[in-house]
Amino acid sequence: PLERINSFPLPFATLMGIKFVSAEPDRIVASLDIREDLCTVGHSVHGGALMAFADTVGAAATVINLPADAKAATIESKTNFLGGALAGSTLTAT
Repeated sequence: PLERINSFPLPFATLMGIKFVSAEPDRIVASLDIREDLCTVGHSVHGGALMAFADTVGAAATVINLPADAKAATIESKTNFLGGALAGSTLTAT
């Protein structure tokens, strides 16, 4: 599955700097280095960047589990923020 994900890089994920570390049908791990251009005031990751990271990793998990002829779409997505990562840190999504 990791080779499948990395064989068709997503342009927006590439722009953000998302790196897929491992992928299995029941678990995907990706990382995101928090750069200043992904932050809001206070050098904290922007909520939109965080949500885009979560959405991208979730989409990758869906794609590797779909039959070859199937299509997927997000119906709804909601995020509750508990705290932000600071520029220079690395986030991991599992």
